[in-house]
Amino acid sequence: MRNKPTLLVFAVLTVLLLAACGGNVDAAVATGIAQTQQISSLETAAAGAQATPEPTQAPTEAEATPVPITTSRDVNLRTGDSTAYPVITVVSGGETLQLTGVNQAGTWYQVSFRNTSGWISADFIEGEIPDDLPVLAPAAPPPQATATSSGSGGGGGGSGGPVSNYVLILDANDTDNKSISDTVSGNNVHRITIQVQGLSGSNSVEVDIAFQCDTSQPEKVKLTAPGATDNVICNNNWSHQVSSSNPAVITVQLDGINSAKWTVIANVSP
Repeated sequence: MRNKPTLLVFAVLTVLLLAACGGNVDAAVATGIAQTQQISSLETAAAGAQATPEPTQAPTEAEATPVPITTSRDVNLRTGDSTAYPVITVVSGGETLQLTGVNQAGTWYQVSFRNTSGWISADFIEGEIPDDLPVLAPAAPPPQATATSSGSGGGGGGSGGPVSNYVLILDANDTDNKSISDTVSGNNVHRITIQVQGLSGSNSVEVDIAFQCDTSQPEKVKLTAPGATDNVICNNNWSHQVSSSNPAVITVQLDGINSAKWTVIANVSP
């Protein structure tokens, strides 16, 4: 591309040539200036057409801002957006959670609770839900349940079946009741582990446990549980000493009925 001094030389030569030929100098100057401006304009336009535009950076998606919500009742916090996923813990009614996403169907919400991420059914939360909440999917599909090696894990209820694990976490300094519930069916085995956080070393606390069954045949619900010696312990309660290394584990299995809903209620004894 010509620079401005080159254009100026071209204009001067044009003027001199016209003068030498007996032309009008003023007209020659005007003509030279006009030609210079025209050439400069054409070169500027050509340079603009050839210039490579600056690459535009793709906008980055802003991270979702957690939205506080509360639970309307005690509810299971699960690893995914259905009851097929394992239970992480039970969140008490009235707890504040941080809402971070929703599933495609809008039926489950991803939340953060005590630095733990999980999913809670939309039926059990209260609060204003933003319209632009990110639509998320669980990190993995529901795990396939593993079978027990024998029927003894279900309290003598026949051959072992798929096992579903549940965890109920208590606080050593909190005597409020916590609960967890689900429905066992077929030859499935449900295993409920009651843990107490806030204990140090070999310290232990006494935990009061109540087990309730929603069935007309409670004797058909077979259980094993530490501290429970009754033959039929549906709709019964007992106590067990729990430490960090010795949680209370309850197994539930059916014997001759199709399904039964169970509920475990526990608290640290005052």
